[in-house]
Amino acid sequence: MVFTQGEGMKYDFMSPGIPQIRILVVDDHPVVRQGIAGLVSIQTDMVLVGEASDGRDAIQQFRSHHPDVTLMDCRCRK
Repeated sequence: MVFTQGEGMKYDFMSPGIPQIRILVVDDHPVVRQGIAGLVSIQTDMVLVGEASDGRDAIQQFRSHHPDVTLMDCRCRK
């Protein structure tokens, strides 16, 4: 299967032709963010593009990085 590069897609040079899923993690608990970052880092088809600790920072990170997926704690501060 051939993938074309769409907006926000990043190619993994270790696996040519396979786009990586760009992920933003939002949680007010650093341990949770670190855990998710660790899980994402071992996936060949995913890349962590940003982390945020509250809703305001999440909006800024989203606008800056244009992630494909945002994993967000709905009970975050702000």
